[in-house]
Amino acid sequence: MRFDAPLYEGDSVIRSGPAFGLGDVPDAPEPEAKVAPERVESKPETVFELNVAEVEARARAMRAAYIAALFGRVWERFEAWLDKGRLARDEAYLAKAENLADLEARMRRLERDGYVARI
Repeated sequence: MRFDAPLYEGDSVIRSGPAFGLGDVPDAPEPEAKVAPERVESKPETVFELNVAEVEARARAMRAAYIAALFGRVWERFEAWLDKGRLARDEAYLAKAENLADLEARMRRLERDGYVARI
């Protein structure tokens, strides 16, 4: 007598299946044959004409919009990179303050002048 586990769907383990002898195979009812319905072809009421110039114009417009959006995203990332560098530079400048009065003076200088060349 063999003890093999049956193959179940979904258990993600491939097993050999139930071990039955030649005379031990259980009777399984024959599944009913599914008959495919007759193929029904619908005839379109309207016929679409292919206008190559219109399709090409739409494709060019879509391509231009995609490229514009792509450049917009690249520009936003570039600006974020510049802002990150500016913020790091400003924080380094403010970190050099020796006391609260010096910090406030440096903050006013940054607000008034923006970029301070002598960091």
